[in-house]
Amino acid sequence: MKKKILFIAVFAVILLITGCGKKKAKEYKLVVSSIDWSGWTEDYKGTKVNEEFNVKEGKKYTIRKDDGYSITIEIKKLSDKSITFKTSEGLSENGSLLDYSEEFTIDLDESIDLNTVTMDAGCSYTITFKK
Repeated sequence: MKKKILFIAVFAVILLITGCGKKKAKEYKLVVSSIDWSGWTEDYKGTKVNEEFNVKEGKKYTIRKDDGYSITIEIKKLSDKSITFKTSEGLSENGSLLDYSEEFTIDLDESIDLNTVTMDAGCSYTITFKK
């Protein structure tokens, strides 16, 4: 009986020391650098905004929420290799007005350059997925 109690006590101590086997959830970030632009003014100086978000799958984050160029990003899929997100408006990877999407995937430690699909004024976004 004493051996059984000793075993349970030792096992309980091991669980306490190791944190009961729970792993800490990995944290991932989206780092966003954006600048607005205007096609109407040749010497227009845009406002650059840098933001960082600790992201979780299924959550929404608003970029540039304090000005007229805000977009919302919803995290659709998150893994230790890549992130897939959906934007609240269509954005272009190559600057084309005809080739745009609302869903994008970025590999870990990679970036994507996105632009609003307009000619008169808009915003350019560089979004990086990091640990």
